[in-house]
Amino acid sequence: GHQYCELTPLVGNIVRELAARFGIGGVRVAREPATVGTLLRSRGARGAAALPGALAKQLLAAGHRRRVRDSGLRHAAVFFGSVTAGRVGLSELERFLTLGAARGAALVEVGLHPALPVKPDGASAAVASPWGDPLAATRPLEHRWLVGDALPGVLARRGVQLGRLC
Repeated sequence: GHQYCELTPLVGNIVRELAARFGIGGVRVAREPATVGTLLRSRGARGAAALPGALAKQLLAAGHRRRVRDSGLRHAAVFFGSVTAGRVGLSELERFLTLGAARGAALVEVGLHPALPVKPDGASAAVASPWGDPLAATRPLEHRWLVGDALPGVLARRGVQLGRLC
């Protein structure tokens, strides 16, 4: 769900119904265990202003996780990235993997927002998107490290495999 709309009970009910109808075995549960620390670490003093919204999202996510489990759908043991949209680098990824391992998580999901800006004619461009995307400036940074040479080494050192839930 875009912007975590699946956390609301109404949309979450629809997601679970559609999963059952179409044989989808797993869904995202964006309940981030380190929300407060990650928020303050990634946004500094500005992060404190975002705390009420982040905590409300966590309450909704806890209910969504319970309903997903009750319906028999699979989900990652931990999720990271809900408060770091567009600002995840390799150091944050390593921190998330460390936190997931400390919780004994066999499956960790990290929400990312990579992209390359595109001109209306489809050519790459180094400009903000025309629809006012607040992450336009940071999406290329996430894209760069995702396709760069360092990521495979980070994953190999940690014994991490990329995979799918379903």
